[in-house]
Amino acid sequence: MVKLKKYFIPAFFAVAIFHALFSLWLTVLLSHETDIGVDIDVSHHINTNVPRLCQQTYFWGGGKAGSTSLYFTLVGGPGKPSNAENNGPFVNFYKEPCSGTEWQQWVSMMQNTTLCGQTTKTGVQRTHILNGCPRNTGISYARKISKINAGIANSTAQPTFLFLVRDPVDRITSLLNDSVRRGGSKIDIEQAAANAAKNNPLRIHMRNLFYQGEALKNLLSVVQKEQILVIPMESMSTDPQGVVNAVMDHIGGDRLDLPHTSKSKVDMKMNVGDNPTSTYKYIKLSNKTTQALRDKLREDVLLLEKLVGKRFVWSSWARDNEGDVMNTSWLTTTPV
Repeated sequence: MVKLKKYFIPAFFAVAIFHALFSLWLTVLLSHETDIGVDIDVSHHINTNVPRLCQQTYFWGGGKAGSTSLYFTLVGGPGKPSNAENNGPFVNFYKEPCSGTEWQQWVSMMQNTTLCGQTTKTGVQRTHILNGCPRNTGISYARKISKINAGIANSTAQPTFLFLVRDPVDRITSLLNDSVRRGGSKIDIEQAAANAAKNNPLRIHMRNLFYQGEALKNLLSVVQKEQILVIPMESMSTDPQGVVNAVMDHIGGDRLDLPHTSKSKVDMKMNVGDNPTSTYKYIKLSNKTTQALRDKLREDVLLLEKLVGKRFVWSSWARDNEGDVMNTSWLTTTPV
């Protein structure tokens, strides 16, 4: 028993000392690993794999008014063309989910909590989905969007809308030229435009595109004016970075820096029909047909100005009093 005590006591203290030293070493090690790893791990888990609904943004109309250029500028991300990997805050999807299968897929995206909350390779967080359909402008479409959004569990953010505006005569001219240049149509553009000026009302496809006052009135009858950003197409040429900043501020997303092609210019390639492409010769309308279309669209342009609360660089033709001048040098705005 004495011998056992003789060896047991030193052994006990040796084990206790070893355990204390081991605990101290482990504490220091873990503390050190936490110091070097906590920032990476925590930020990783903050920015990725966080279940959340994507915030929805829609073009309201926008066809033949720069919608394609703006869509791919936003969805392609900074410096990325449309066919490159998406490095922006928008989840990449089919550009125009207007109806059918594409629309059903869009509705599924609205309800999906795994698409947004992810972080791209460049460190940009996915937060939004953008519906680039440029044709829908009716009250029923706005109601459908609001109804679906209201039925999504845990949805708190209201959808936002980007309303691109262009001189409606230029939009008609662009559409007719594109139907020949891209669609292979054999129509006489001048005659088709003259026929459009005589039709009352315009064919539904043209009406959706070119009655912009009516389109904005439809949207305002369903959603709040704060949900809508009005963007004149010419703003995307005069100040593309300013437009992108305004869009991202409006929808609640992080701003994007557009790539500079020179010291004084940023790049937003406009994809409108009157740009020279290949060997196609863009057809312009005669003064007579232009005036006939202006006469037909005048009341709608005046309605548009009233709802927006501002005038456009091209809209003086809609007013009898040419001396009635207001500032047209604004970039974007919300309706009044």
